[in-house]
Amino acid sequence: MNQYIKNAAKPIKKIVPKRKEGQSKEGYRNLLLAKGAGALIFCLALFSVVKGAAAVLPASVTVSSSVNGKLLPISSVETDRKQVALSFEAVHGNGDILKILEILQKHNLHATFFLTGEWVENYPDDVKAILKAGD
Repeated sequence: MNQYIKNAAKPIKKIVPKRKEGQSKEGYRNLLLAKGAGALIFCLALFSVVKGAAAVLPASVTVSSSVNGKLLPISSVETDRKQVALSFEAVHGNGDILKILEILQKHNLHATFFLTGEWVENYPDDVKAILKAGD
C-alpha cells in the first residue's frame, strides 16, 4: 500500500470503531450499521439545509461579472493587466501531459494542475514531471 492510500486511510480509521475483544460479529456489524445510519442522517440533514439555502439565497444574492456588456464566468476578474490563468484537470489518461509541460516551458508559462488521487496512483512519473516543471 503506497503512502497516498495510507494517508487517506488515517482519518477513516479514527471514525470507524475497532471491534472490541469478545464482541460478536453481529454486535460489531450492528454498531457499524448504527454509525453508518447516523452518518447518513447527518448527510441528509446537511443536504436539506444546503438545498433550502439554495432555494432562498438566489432571490437575495446575485453575483455577476461583465466586460463591455458581455457576461463572464465568476472565475474572471477585472484588471488592467492582460493575463490569463491556465488550469488543467488531470483525470483521464496522461497522453497530453508531457506535451503540455513542454509547451509551457517553451513559452515560459505557468499553470495549475488539478490531480485526482486515482490519476496520481496511475501516473506517478507524470506527477513527478509536473512537480519538477513547477520548480
